[in-house]
Amino acid sequence: MKYIKSAVAVLLFTGTVASAQKKNELKYSLNADGTKYIKATFLNQTWVRWNQSNPGTTVNGVSADNTFDIGLRRTRMQLYGQLTDRVFFYTQFGMNNFNFLAQNAGNRKLQAFFHDVLGEYSMFKRSNTLKLGGGLTILNGFVKVHHNVHRLRS
Repeated sequence: MKYIKSAVAVLLFTGTVASAQKKNELKYSLNADGTKYIKATFLNQTWVRWNQSNPGTTVNGVSADNTFDIGLRRTRMQLYGQLTDRVFFYTQFGMNNFNFLAQNAGNRKLQAFFHDVLGEYSMFKRSNTLKLGGGLTILNGFVKVHHNVHRLRS
């Protein structure tokens, strides 16, 4: 019961922080009316885990009846902006699965990398009619469904 109360408190705090973030933006306006800008955001998904272990379980070589862990599941920094009436860019940099056991597992690849780097050019000024863009995404194709199909074909 103690753990459930702690988990609820963390969720309520996380929701409060998320709703308060809109007031203080990291945004630099490139013109007077703010339609051209560069903006930075920081995102994090935190996991709190507790489990009862099977008899004989060891964690880092020490016998453990249960395991408690707070991990940063997804941590991201985004930088994006509308540079001109026609040019938009988006980048996302971060890491996955940073937790107590990450550095001790031996086979984990704990490193930050670019998840997305995209550029977009609007062919018609002040219109969403036709945009051309490209870049690096974490997916292998146009949509996530294609990503899963591609993996099945390999």
